[in-house]
Amino acid sequence: MTEIARSESAPAPRAEVIAVPFLGGHIPCFMDGDEPMVVIKPIAEDVMGLSWPRQFTKISADPTACVAFRAIQVPGDDQTRKHMGVSLETFTLWLARLQPSRIKVGARDTVIAYQHRAARVLRDHFFGEARRELSKADWIRQALEIEEERERLATENAELQAENAAMLPTIEAYEQTVEARGLIPMAVFAQQSGLVRPNGRPLGERTAIDALREVGVLKAAAGGELHNTPYQEHAHRIVTKVERRGPVTVNVPYVVPAHAQYLAARIGEHLYPGRERLPRPRLGRLRAIEGGA
Repeated sequence: MTEIARSESAPAPRAEVIAVPFLGGHIPCFMDGDEPMVVIKPIAEDVMGLSWPRQFTKISADPTACVAFRAIQVPGDDQTRKHMGVSLETFTLWLARLQPSRIKVGARDTVIAYQHRAARVLRDHFFGEARRELSKADWIRQALEIEEERERLATENAELQAENAAMLPTIEAYEQTVEARGLIPMAVFAQQSGLVRPNGRPLGERTAIDALREVGVLKAAAGGELHNTPYQEHAHRIVTKVERRGPVTVNVPYVVPAHAQYLAARIGEHLYPGRERLPRPRLGRLRAIEGGA
């Protein structure tokens, strides 16, 4: 019954749709032999607002999933289309993997209702009370599997939240550092460089600019149009913009993120000539988030 290997464009046999009443609507199904299959796309896409290509990929990647493709006309559609159907067990486990907190607010209650009641409604519709009682052991096994899956997902979610929390300071620093044009203000560059002056004080904007002049990255032409502009060989590392500071306009240098570590190293060599080990700039982490040059 597992037919994921079949190309999605391959022809599919026709089947009659079975609309199982649920939550004032219906759950579309069809029969694959004597096995009921749930048509999952309209539930994922129309009812829950999920991305069907993403859900299709997840189901296709699950080696335990039982699926079948049939050409059916679901209620509300005026055409016969090829749809994926999944077994009741696969449908139940797919529901268990959904995390309501990641679903749009308007659909969360519906998702929770499906998780709590859909499996029982489908079992009762297709097999009736007697069959459900006879398969009590299967229900217990399935409930245990769902509980294990919930615990696994909860663990993964906790790990993801911990990872996000650990990354948050760096992400916030990056957002504060890189302006809309993707440039780092010199004051923030100095702060994030991790460098200190020989007197023990943190590197500041003025000291960083003075150092970049000393090492031949920026031009020193006080009052001139070229003041604080980069030399030609460093024009890809520094971008100078004309900005208004109070009553005057000045040239303000900004650092290109991909070259922040290089410039910090040059400043460090200038401040501590001959020293082999210098503080490692923290800007490398910010550049890694941005994705390089």
